[in-house]
Amino acid sequence: RQMCIRDSFSWVVLVAYAGTIVSLIGHVPVHESDLLVRALPVFLLGFPLFLFVAGLLVRGTSRSHYSWRGLLIGGFLLFPVGSIGTISGLNTVLDQSDEEVHDMRIIRKYTTKSKNSTSYHVECESWRDPVGTESFKISSSEYTGVQEGQSRLLVATHSGGLGFEWVKNHRIARPPVLKR
Repeated sequence: RQMCIRDSFSWVVLVAYAGTIVSLIGHVPVHESDLLVRALPVFLLGFPLFLFVAGLLVRGTSRSHYSWRGLLIGGFLLFPVGSIGTISGLNTVLDQSDEEVHDMRIIRKYTTKSKNSTSYHVECESWRDPVGTESFKISSSEYTGVQEGQSRLLVATHSGGLGFEWVKNHRIARPPVLKR
């Protein structure tokens, strides 16, 4: 019975850690590679520590290795997710920077299709790299109003508490109303 409680506790901790991935909702990094580079050390240091502690918790019976093996496999799948979520959340929570709004010209619009859906995207001039571009997903109603080369996208970003920029929101800029 004690073994079952300790095994369950290990699983609850692992799933809760993976649940930190929800911090990405509304706090998407400008470049995912920035997030992955910072999450990798957390995974490389944290996963072995988790396995060690889990091993200590589930030891003591002839079936302990089965529990530990399940945690090893589950942890190998869920721990990277938790590492990404934790770093993303910390980047947002520790961020004390002011919002910066970037006004960019939309170069092109395009769609991507999967089996049951269509996604709408715009590609804009980059504020980070003068020769680069940035792509953003938009709604279908926004997509119909976009004119390539004329429409503008407003992107609100923060510099991030861990040093990688994240997008707070983005929207298509409404063209000014001409007075007659």
